[in-house]
Amino acid sequence: MVKRILCVLSLFFATTSFANTYSISGTLPLSNDWSWNSTEEGGHNNYGEIRNIDTYKSTGKTGILLTPDDGYVRTTIYNKNTFSSKSSFSIEAEVLLKSGNNSGADGISLFWVNANSISSTSQLFGGVGEWMGTPSGKALNADNTSRTIGYVTGIQGYAFTFDDYKNKNNISSESNSLIRLSDWNINPKVNLDMSSTPNYFLNSGWTKIKLDYNSDSQVFTYYYIWNGNKFTSSKTWTVAELGDGWYEGYNEAYFGIGAATGGLSGIHAIRNVEFTVPEPATLSLCLFGSVLILFKRKI
Repeated sequence: MVKRILCVLSLFFATTSFANTYSISGTLPLSNDWSWNSTEEGGHNNYGEIRNIDTYKSTGKTGILLTPDDGYVRTTIYNKNTFSSKSSFSIEAEVLLKSGNNSGADGISLFWVNANSISSTSQLFGGVGEWMGTPSGKALNADNTSRTIGYVTGIQGYAFTFDDYKNKNNISSESNSLIRLSDWNINPKVNLDMSSTPNYFLNSGWTKIKLDYNSDSQVFTYYYIWNGNKFTSSKTWTVAELGDGWYEGYNEAYFGIGAATGGLSGIHAIRNVEFTVPEPATLSLCLFGSVLILFKRKI
């Protein structure tokens, strides 16, 4: 009987997924699991801080402002805990992208970086303009090579972007892309022209989205168009469809959210972020061990 119970417990812990969700609500301060960097360059006013959006131009909205309507602003928020991007994970959030006085640019990114490809978390701070607050291993132009913030030699990782400006590599002025950070390569499978999608993210208020990775099937699913109860649209792609060797998972990775403006500007904000990853295997083993000890004490 005892062996049977222990066998059931072993199967339970072996097959049960213990998820951990890190959240960002609609107001500051951030919880201790998160950190951030923000700055503005050039001859502009210094907005070197994130703030509640309701303090900006009396919007009266709930959310965290990443960039005001000003040029060359960049903000990066990252989770201080590493996770395995080889395992399943999901990112759900509401994003706000609004064209400003200068037409709008450049966008918001959801990114994950190989922890072993950077020397410290200070290198998770991304670049302005097309970089969308994301660290990159490729300079976008000659000027970027002289900037220490954003350009990281040898960095490895990926970004899923919400781009509100058509740079030369973008398919439209309202697009989603999957980008490899080491060379800022946009995958052709995930270079999505969303400009004809009704009520999508640009100038449409708060937009709820979800990016999900299933490690068993090696499938990414992007959910969008929330009707108040569920997502009504989705796009799916497999790791194999991205191309041979294009995508790889990491045993230890950092997750971050970036946003930036360049010569043009726009308002970018986030709220109700839920980043969900499996609990580390060591924690599951500890839970099993604790149950086993308690069980043995009782018998």
